[in-house]
Amino acid sequence: MSVPVQHPMYIDGQFVTWRGDAWIDVVNPATEAVISRIPDGQAEDARKAIDAAERAQPEWEALP
Repeated sequence: MSVPVQHPMYIDGQFVTWRGDAWIDVVNPATEAVISRIPDGQAEDARKAIDAAERAQPEWEALP
């Protein structure tokens, strides 16, 4: 059995450290095997991601 890869949190174009220590398993629905793990972020992490998305939105909206 292989150890799942743990992916760091990525917000606003950078890998960031989050305040929690819990992980969420990512499961392959065909095999039910855990294929990776992602950080179980906190409200502060979500706010940072939302703020980054709001700053980026006008540029995306201007794309043809």
